[in-house]
Amino acid sequence: MSYLVGISKNSRLLKEVDVPAMLVRKAHWELGEKVSATYRFQYQARTWKYPRWVVARLEMPILTKTNSLTWYDDWLQPESSGAPGPI
Repeated sequence: MSYLVGISKNSRLLKEVDVPAMLVRKAHWELGEKVSATYRFQYQARTWKYPRWVVARLEMPILTKTNSLTWYDDWLQPESSGAPGPI
């Protein structure tokens, strides 16, 4: 690897990680504990000359006492939500 950058989420990236994110959420609900995974795929923005490898980190934290979850998207930018939804 020659460099590391963060990529802002967009609808194309969210669609790409939809199934892996669903599997992480399912494992979280079945195990009742923190679950994290990585998913690697090629992605090419419209302005890029060629595709690049992207690694998404998918994470579901432990349930809090109030049963609310803090959701982390694939670049670890927290979003608060009271119900399961897309990562």
